[in-house]
Amino acid sequence: MHHRAVRNVRRDALRSRVRDDKRARVVNNRCIEAPPKWFVDAVSTPYETGNVEVDGCAVRYLRWGRTGRPGLVLVHGGAAHAHWWSFIAPFLANQYDVVAPDLSGHGDSSRREAYPREVWAREVMAVIEDAGFPGPPVVIGHSLGGFVTIVAAALYG
Repeated sequence: MHHRAVRNVRRDALRSRVRDDKRARVVNNRCIEAPPKWFVDAVSTPYETGNVEVDGCAVRYLRWGRTGRPGLVLVHGGAAHAHWWSFIAPFLANQYDVVAPDLSGHGDSSRREAYPREVWAREVMAVIEDAGFPGPPVVIGHSLGGFVTIVAAALYG
């Protein structure tokens, strides 16, 4: 098949996919499919924000769910922020009071001169205290957030 004919077949196939899925579009000759409805609904779910101060630094956190439920704390990884959990937190909020902090130096929290994990662990604990969970929460960390949760567990039990 001639090279131009191959391009035309590809272009026609892309147009067909876009025509079938009204939310899809073609960008740079690639079909960009729209995110699934569950994802759009999840990231559109309302949340609350809270702020705590730790060692002179403002730490912001997001909150989904109802107070009084068991606590669940989601700690993001490096070069990330609390909204990285926005696609899953609403599903967890059916059973938990979910919070996700922006560790200092990330997202909408303030910046510091240095970022030792022990300070981030104090930030997680301050968010937990401010959230007022009815008992000890489950704390989950992704990547760097995993190291922070290990330090928090080691220091604060």
